[in-house]
This record gives sequence, structure tokens and C-alpha cells, in this order.
Amino acid sequence: MLPPADHQLLVKYARSLPLEPRAGLLPEEELEARILLGDGDAVSRLISAEAPGIADERRRYLFEQAPRRNPQNVKELRELYESMCQLCGWNPKTLYRRDLCEAHHVHWLSRGGHDALHNMVLICPNHHRAIHRTDAPFDWADASFVFPRKREPMQISRHALQAR
Repeated sequence: MLPPADHQLLVKYARSLPLEPRAGLLPEEELEARILLGDGDAVSRLISAEAPGIADERRRYLFEQAPRRNPQNVKELRELYESMCQLCGWNPKTLYRRDLCEAHHVHWLSRGGHDALHNMVLICPNHHRAIHRTDAPFDWADASFVFPRKREPMQISRHALQAR
């Protein structure tokens, strides 16, 4: 665990970082769903629709370099946050007795992010869907997601996030 003084130094540094950049190349939610379903033909069609050069890079990344996700990271986040959403504090375990909150990569894997705790937050399915649907960037200055009509800061933060 990071000492509180070091965490505060990182928070202070983060205030100077820009918003996470957005590429907007593909319908990423659809792409991820097709990958998870193993629909290689649909993935190829999505990639083929991209501009020349970009499609080749995306194909190489997805089929050769795409990082595998480590399920241990999700387990650690759920333990650290007691299965609660870091944005709204909702804990589905109290009502449903199931871990429903999901790990979200602040710097998306499909955009070059790392599968590491310092790049992950635990959020409820509603927030996860909203982040992906609106392409909400993460503002490192105040540890919040910037949605079209409002900002939602992290309500619970027990681990340090790092921009890269």
C-alpha cells in the first residue's frame, strides 16, 4: 500500500495532468463485445471500416499484442473496496449477495492503457455503461469522470491511480 504522504504528492501532481485523450476510432463498446463473444468476422469488419494504416495497426494490436486481463486485479479491487462502486458507493452485495461492480481501466486497454491496479477503478454497471457510452474522460486533476452534463468525482479512493 502506498503511504498517505506519497498518495497526497501524487494527487497534487495529478492536478497538472490533462484530461485523458479520446481517439474515437471505433465503436469500442461493440468491438469489445464482439471480441468477448469470439466473433472474429465482426471484429474484422469493424477494423476494415477504419482508415488505411489505422486498420492495420488496430488488427495487429488486437490479434497479436492486446494485453490479457488479470482476474486477480479485479479480485483485489473488490476486496479493497468491499465490492462498492467508487463513484456512488453502491454495494450490490448487501442486496444481492453478489459482486456486481466491475473493474474499469481509466486509460482504456484499447487505447494503450495497462492492466494494472494503478489504472483501474471499481464501478457499478450503470456507471461503467455510462462511461463507455458517453466516452467520459477521466480528469486527473480532481479524480473525476467528465460526463456531458456533469462531473462525477471518486467518492471512495483507497489506492493511488497513475496516469501512465
